[in-house]
Amino acid sequence: MVPLTEGHTFEDLHRVGGFLARFLAEKFRTLFTVERLLKEREGRIYLDYVQVAAGKSMAAPYTPRATPEATVSTPLTWDEVKTGVSPKAFHLLSIEKRLAEKGDLLAQAERQSLAPILKFLEKRPAALGR
Repeated sequence: MVPLTEGHTFEDLHRVGGFLARFLAEKFRTLFTVERLLKEREGRIYLDYVQVAAGKSMAAPYTPRATPEATVSTPLTWDEVKTGVSPKAFHLLSIEKRLAEKGDLLAQAERQSLAPILKFLEKRPAALGR
């Protein structure tokens, strides 16, 4: 998740998300995929850019998940990502302490503009897979 500057449309988000997902899936084939069928993902991370559209749903940060552990969708630091932290570490009984210690990591992140990527895509329609 990337906090964005104001003014972007769902179409903008979908275009950029689709481009980034396909780019990452092509560049890092063993790590990412845009394949929707679970059996075809082969342990890769699914980049679900299709959900970035009007009327679609996504799990927001700090949303409890329907898991036996009552895990909570939680923004991570890059250090946490690098050390391979387990999603099970973030649950209803631990999230309050984490927020008190680290604050809201998403609120602390600098907002980004999609304008440079949208400008790139306007000049290169083939980059959108069309």
